[in-house]
Parts: sequence; C-alpha cells; structure tokens
Amino acid sequence: ELENELAGYDYANIESLKITGVLNDVDFLFIYHMMPKLRDLDISDVNITTLPTRVFYNSKNIENLILSKTLSTIDTEAFYNSALKSVIVPNGVTTIEKCAFQNCSELKDVTFQEDSQLRTIEGGYSYGAFYGCTSLTSIEIPASVQTIGKAAFQECTKLATVKFDKESRLKTIAPGSFYRCPITTIDIPASVQTIGEAAFQECTKLATVRFEHNSQLKSIEGGYYRSSSGSDYFSGPIGAFYRLPNLRTVDMSNCTQVESIGGYAFYGNSELRLVKIGTPTPPTCDQAAFGVNPQSVLKVPTGCADAYKAAIGWRGFTSITGLDE
Repeated sequence: ELENELAGYDYANIESLKITGVLNDVDFLFIYHMMPKLRDLDISDVNITTLPTRVFYNSKNIENLILSKTLSTIDTEAFYNSALKSVIVPNGVTTIEKCAFQNCSELKDVTFQEDSQLRTIEGGYSYGAFYGCTSLTSIEIPASVQTIGKAAFQECTKLATVKFDKESRLKTIAPGSFYRCPITTIDIPASVQTIGEAAFQECTKLATVRFEHNSQLKSIEGGYYRSSSGSDYFSGPIGAFYRLPNLRTVDMSNCTQVESIGGYAFYGNSELRLVKIGTPTPPTCDQAAFGVNPQSVLKVPTGCADAYKAAIGWRGFTSITGLDE
C-alpha cells in the first residue's frame, strides 16, 4: 500500500508525487486524508480502469492532476467541488459522468490527450459534468464526442471559447449544455443533428452563430417549461438561443435538412439582424420561435421566398429574400 511505500518520507509535507503501479481504494483515501500539502499528482502510469466512488469529492489538496492512461470512465461526482485547477484526461476515457467536475470553481485547464476516444460528456438538469466551473475560460471538444449532455457546461460563467475539432462527430448538443456561458461566437459542427432547448440560453455575449458546410442539422428545440415547485432553474421559456441581447447573425445557409424550430428558439434577441437558412421547404416553426424586429432580414434558398412568406413562424420577418440577392 502507498502508506508503506512512503513510510520513510515526511508524506504530510509532500507537494508533488508521481505514482507507478497499482493503487487501491485505501491508497486513494491515504492521498485524500494524509497528504494535505499534495498539489501535483501524476497517476498516468497507474494501472486502473475506474476511480473509486467520489474519489476526490470536496478535496482541497490536489490542484494539478494527470489521470491514468488505462482509465476508461470518470465517474459521477469524482471531483465534485474539489480544488482542481488543471486536469489531463487520457485518450482512453470514453465517458465523463454527470457532476464529475461540478462546482470545481478553480478549474481553468482541461486537456484531452491526442486521439481521444471520449464519446459522452454526461449531464442532467443542474447536474452537468462541468456545471459551475466558474474559472474555465475555454474548452476544445475532441472529435470523438457524440453527445454533450444536459447542462454539461451550464453556469461556466467565464467560458468564452468553445472549439470543436474539424473532424467532429458530435450529434447532440443537449438542453442547457452551455446555458449562461459568455461565448461570443459559436461554429456548430456539420455532424450536429439536434440542439436542445436552452442549449445557449442567456449566453448574453453571443453575437454570431454559424453552421459548418454540409450541416446535418434537423432540429433546434425550444418551448415553455412549467415548474411544479416554482423554483426550477428552467421555469419559463427555454429556447435553444433564447434571450441573447447581442445576437446579430444566425447563418444556417449550410443547413439544408432542417425539419423543425421550436418555440422561443430565437426569441428575445432584440439585435437580431440577419438569419440565413438553406432548407428549401420551410421547416415547421413555432410562431414564437423568432422575436423579430423591423431590422430582421431572412435569407432563404433562391425561389423559396414566397413559401417562407406564407409559413407560420417565418412570415413575421419584414424582409425575406433569396440567399443570392
């Protein structure tokens, strides 16, 4: 056990440690409770596929962590409310469970190793994997990720930059994923099919939304949520891009397969000036999807302007013309 290996050291004052071999639950408890000054921990060469339950829950010692190369899952609440400032996630990890890094208010640097196999960043309303990481300023989502779960990055109040790999296979941006993040521009990968309700709601600095070439987008969701208790965080309108006071441009000209846009999806955006869409047949659109103003211009595929002028949810635009006009 680790305690025996460190018996000859003043382990209570060790600040940096690299471990090779095997660790058990007792060893992790020893690190948690008996090494209060340990700040840098490298377990990249430790042979372990899963971490003990809530391994560093509410931990106040480890700040910089390199995880095991053999790790496959980062479990629920593994680092909940911990003092982590940086973490290196090995390429073998396929899932980051809900609440794994929730409320890590000092976490600034999350690095996914090259050739990452990460598929899912889990979440749930108010239980996102990185929910409330208020020092996180940027994140690069690996190409392998297919789902960003509910509230995954909600309330990351300094998260201004979100980048997706050029080969991204992302399919779903779930409800509340980036709720109230100060993102300024977002480029949605072509592979994305669904953007959930409140996904970018109250991202008050977001000015431009673009969809990449050959977009597979099918739906942008929204609606109205009624909380029975009256205290739920999402009580009220929950459009995917709802209440963005600086949003000026939505470029969906590469989106040729859109089927539906839900209620309040783009509502409450008083500065919205230009919306482009490449879908020839007007997608089903809730009449409250767009809160358009007299300056809002809609650009649609050539020859489709009349169809959009007659369609519910679209006909509210004062100006509807072809993309080439």
